[in-house]
Amino acid sequence: MAFYPTKELIDQVFGVAVPKPLEKDHARNDGLEAECLNSGTYIDPATFFPRLEGEDGRSPIGIFNSHKPENWSKKAKNGQKTSKNTTIKTGFPELDSLLGELKDDSLTLIAGLPGVGKTSLALNIAEHAAADGNAPVGFFSLDIDREELLTRLVSARSHVTLDSIYSGFVTPPERKDLNAALESLYNAPIYIDTGAGHSLASIKEQILACKDRLGLKLIVIDCMQLIDSEHNTERSLRKVSFELKALACELSIPIIVTYQLPQSWQSKKVVPHPTFILRQGAAERYSADKVILIYRRGVCRECHCQIELCTCALDLDTRLVVAREDSSQGVAHLRFLSSSVHFEVPPSVD
Repeated sequence: MAFYPTKELIDQVFGVAVPKPLEKDHARNDGLEAECLNSGTYIDPATFFPRLEGEDGRSPIGIFNSHKPENWSKKAKNGQKTSKNTTIKTGFPELDSLLGELKDDSLTLIAGLPGVGKTSLALNIAEHAAADGNAPVGFFSLDIDREELLTRLVSARSHVTLDSIYSGFVTPPERKDLNAALESLYNAPIYIDTGAGHSLASIKEQILACKDRLGLKLIVIDCMQLIDSEHNTERSLRKVSFELKALACELSIPIIVTYQLPQSWQSKKVVPHPTFILRQGAAERYSADKVILIYRRGVCRECHCQIELCTCALDLDTRLVVAREDSSQGVAHLRFLSSSVHFEVPPSVD
């Protein structure tokens, strides 16, 4: 169990990416830039992230040069000073105005049904805080391995679809966006720890050991139910959240944790309003200062459409309903792009 900086992960990725002779007549080379064709090499998809091959044999692919640009390391050295500003911004102004700010001792829940984008929102916030705000972030992923998490970060940062990254079919502008995303993530102070079966004690130990050494300003955990998953009961979840809140207070650091809504709500596909959650004592029960409830109509609303005519899944509109312990609340409107696993501010309507 250890934190891996994105810089080290990207170094590992380039380390296992073995340049192979360019097959000019091969269909895989379609769409490559002239400079790449002239280089005489390409990176085989099967060697980029070999441990991530799925049932269809695909792996994440970087249509990049065989070595990262030399100025990445120089920029990383010049940019190692982290921001002294402890105010963490999510990257979404409307959401920031509702949250006020992520205080140093706060615990925030990101709640929702499976598939609404809890992990994506948590990643987007971590990415913005570190890559744009230069605030060191510790990210615990208890469900997704670090290579896949890095791929999702690159996709979200570059807005290049996961399918394009996995297949290797990218346009010249997309290749440029991917390189820019990798460069910004290479310099970003994001520290990733992954693996199933994390105990609350091991997470606390990791945070205590690294908080000062890495200068962590934000902790993100995905997700609460996978902490001490062998004892995943209501009582154990209360204990986990209470301990996380106590840790946030002890170390003066904000903690964000994702939370999957109860099974009874999943089967009904009816998401209660955050006021209901608060009235049921969820915020108090889980020691949360704020609850961000993700509501996507295409996922959370029961659909009665004819299958062949249904377009509900294409609905990008997302509501983030923010509720505080004092029962005040508000709604932030975003769009979720599942192809590149990121949220964005919807275009304004004139």
